Amino acid sequence: MWKRRSVLATGAALSIGVGLTSVGAAEADIDGLPDGGADFTRPDGVAWRYDGPHDMRSATVEGDRLYTENDGTVYAIDTADGSLVWETGDIGANGPPVVEGGMVYVAGEPVQAIDAETGEVNWESEFESFEMAVGHGMVYISEDGTVYALDAEDGSIEWERNELTVEWEISGETEVFTVDSLEAGDTDDDLVYVSGNVETGLFTVTGLDPMTGELEMTMGRTEEVAGLAAESGYMGIQPNFDSSYLYNISTKERLGSVYPSVGYTFSGDGFFGATRYGVVSAYDLSAGGELAWEMEYAQSFPQVVGNTAIALYGPSSVQHTPEESEDEDRVVAYDLATGEEQWRYVFDEREWTAGNGPSTGVEIDENTIYVSRGGELWALRSETEAPDDPEDGDPRDDEQDESDEQDEGQQDESDKDQQGGEDDSDTGEDDNDDGGSGSDNGGSSGDDDDGDVGNGTAGNGDAGNETNAGNETDTENNSDADNVPGFTTGSGLLGGALGLEWLRRKAGVDESTSVNEPSE
Repeated sequence: MWKRRSVLATGAALSIGVGLTSVGAAEADIDGLPDGGADFTRPDGVAWRYDGPHDMRSATVEGDRLYTENDGTVYAIDTADGSLVWETGDIGANGPPVVEGGMVYVAGEPVQAIDAETGEVNWESEFESFEMAVGHGMVYISEDGTVYALDAEDGSIEWERNELTVEWEISGETEVFTVDSLEAGDTDDDLVYVSGNVETGLFTVTGLDPMTGELEMTMGRTEEVAGLAAESGYMGIQPNFDSSYLYNISTKERLGSVYPSVGYTFSGDGFFGATRYGVVSAYDLSAGGELAWEMEYAQSFPQVVGNTAIALYGPSSVQHTPEESEDEDRVVAYDLATGEEQWRYVFDEREWTAGNGPSTGVEIDENTIYVSRGGELWALRSETEAPDDPEDGDPRDDEQDESDEQDEGQQDESDKDQQGGEDDSDTGEDDNDDGGSGSDNGGSSGDDDDGDVGNGTAGNGDAGNETNAGNETDTENNSDADNVPGFTTGSGLLGGALGLEWLRRKAGVDESTSVNEPSE
């Protein structure tokens, strides 16, 4: 299951960073970048385009569909060919859909559960909530200071809490506090986490038994909480004064912070915090949550597959004039542990300009990267055909091997088959038919680098942990697209690079306040 673990706070500022940097990482040889990263092969073209409503900041991929919310409506898009499967109409949905057990859950006015196959509303609650967490067979929401656990199957109330009692040792004495104004936060394998007010200027995050709502633990006294997320023993907390913090849940130790923060996300073994200036800091959870590297001009939060982090990049032309080699929009794959660039996929046209933090999102599944370009949703894959109006590819591949250009898909405007290899039904053999992906919304086509034919299928193979780099999906091997092995990214992988949960901003808090560990 693709699970969303992200929080975005409001706030605005202009981007002032310069270039793309990796902190403490080896410099990549840009002219010799491989086509395949450690765990995800570089796409070579556009499989399909969808020109209907969508919002990549509020999208998730599950199975063979991409689900997105836009202006209160939820859409399901077929990942094989980009066709619209269903739409709900305006049902007051707000924020990213969460998909689990054949249901699509959305926060909003009201909270609702939608059949993932048909788009029919299965149930709607009596509550309006913009905070929602799904897990343990429950949907956790909050309204007017009360947290509710709803049965995921029918929306009935299993339990509710409007206050909690905590005990902290302060100056050697045990004091009892009442926590109220509760708001739902997130779940992990063990607990459901909620935040609340203790007293004026004092707040906390607590962990509750997911089935009963009984108090199990507290993260201690903290600043006001605008949002929180938990994953794999770690917690991210977004206070209201523009900082994001990463904590170890068991030790309550603060491992890192991002300032001035516009949000953060968990994906795989990565925790990523973004600043107002378009800088994303990457923390490697497999290495104990240490800061691994940073990138500037991030247009999205990264998505992690194995040890590869995939993000969108576009320099700010407002704040400076980028060097020619950096003045491009691209999808970039980094090694999560080192920040070393694995590969890049370059778009011919500039569209993205970093400012106010990440402005869009990126989604991934077993062999496809989903991005929004020119108001359309694009599916980028390996083993695809050159587009009718190519705006993608990496010219560095041409520089590396001119002979590969002839073998791997250089096409003219008429999309004639230069190799005479296969017909439109071919799914990935030698180059360049004019076969489409089957999309109703744009031609199935690749770039000017590797013009292998795509059949528009998602290539969802067996759910293992196989890697893609240098294997059957490598376009230089001209292998059949049907041989793409599947893999999973673990239950903690985000369904959306941004995966927004639009959280209400509260009153500002003195920046000098900090999280204190309680003495249990």
